[in-house]
Amino acid sequence: MMMMMMMMMMMMMMMMMMMMMMMMIFNTTRTTSQLNQLS
Repeated sequence: MMMMMMMMMMMMMMMMMMMMMMMMIFNTTRTTSQLNQLS
């Protein structure tokens, strides 16, 4: 049981990290495109 819980927690953490990375990349790309449009 404990091992299962640990695995689940690890999976959740990984998912969160992936989501954060995706959001960060998306935000950076969007901002850069906006800057390009302005100039």
